[in-house]
Amino acid sequence: KETREKLGPFDAVVSRATFSIGDFLKMAKPYLKKAGIAIAMKSQNWKTEWKNIGGWELLQVRDYLLGGGMGKRSLLLFKHIIILIILCCNS
Repeated sequence: KETREKLGPFDAVVSRATFSIGDFLKMAKPYLKKAGIAIAMKSQNWKTEWKNIGGWELLQVRDYLLGGGMGKRSLLLFKHIIILIILCCNS
């Protein structure tokens, strides 16, 4: 927490195929600005681990090829959704 406070929030947080999508988004959230983007670099198998994780929207998927015959990869862009509920009563 102390390190996070010293660094401040970021516009984007990137993971290079190191965590599951769910784990990455949990770790990324405290480091992102309110309108920040979480970017996950994943293999083409990312769909097998993706579940609609509450509070996150999958904004975009960009597929690309790695050089040297290393295969296809995907760049996933997520945005944290802020839900505001306003309760109001008539008197």
